[in-house]
Amino acid sequence: MARIWEPVNAGGTSGGEEAFQVSPSWTGGNPVTLAAPLANNHAAGAGVSELPPEVHQAIIALAVGLLCREDVSNEEPYRGTPFGPTVRQSKRGGKAGGLVDHASQVLRRYRPRVH
Repeated sequence: MARIWEPVNAGGTSGGEEAFQVSPSWTGGNPVTLAAPLANNHAAGAGVSELPPEVHQAIIALAVGLLCREDVSNEEPYRGTPFGPTVRQSKRGGKAGGLVDHASQVLRRYRPRVH
């Protein structure tokens, strides 16, 4: 299942968010054959993703948390490296620590697993 992410334009004639599925008979190439028609019209260049909505939200939270970072370069996650300043990974430290903690918890559930 994939999703189209596109804001609805002022005229309300295109956009919106909707899920769709590629037809099992599609073998590659353009155009992509869908299992069912889309409910809305979408402009060329609309965002398409197979990432779940909670992953999108976690990425946004992580970006905001990193933008609110404090100079704690002697602490995790990059202690002893030339990267910094960083954000603390704890709710006790820094105004953005909770955002980073939450994003990390969500993204950990989707990390690749080696078997």
